Amino acid sequence: MLHTKRYSIILSLMLVIHKPKMTPEIMAELEALAAMPDDTIDLSDMPEVTDWSGWTRGKFYRSIKKQAELRSDLDG
Repeated sequence: MLHTKRYSIILSLMLVIHKPKMTPEIMAELEALAAMPDDTIDLSDMPEVTDWSGWTRGKFYRSIKKQAELRSDLDG
């Protein structure tokens, strides 16, 4: 299992990147979850993936492509 410290780092990055509008109640719940030991988290409805041999990074993500034009003057 991932360590709780890693969960808190991921949560912190998500909060910085996405900047969701969170109520104090949601923040308190997230902090309580981050403080829980890994072995007390119930994964019965979503088992932890332990075999990553068949995964593919970015399978469903397609970056947005935008055509750009660059002009350069040779006379400076």
